[in-house]
Amino acid sequence: MFERSDDQRPSYMMWLGWRAGKIGFIRDYRYVGHVVADAELVLGCTSETGTGGRS
Repeated sequence: MFERSDDQRPSYMMWLGWRAGKIGFIRDYRYVGHVVADAELVLGCTSETGTGGRS
């Protein structure tokens, strides 16, 4: 999740799991900053609509 649209790195991450076209799992890493600090960030399109990579 990006705090501002011009941020280069996300402030925190969320893990979303999909089941039958709906969100079936959410894990929010907002308050565990070391997860983002240790993550390797790769931005790119992740859906058929061409959107994704930034939340």
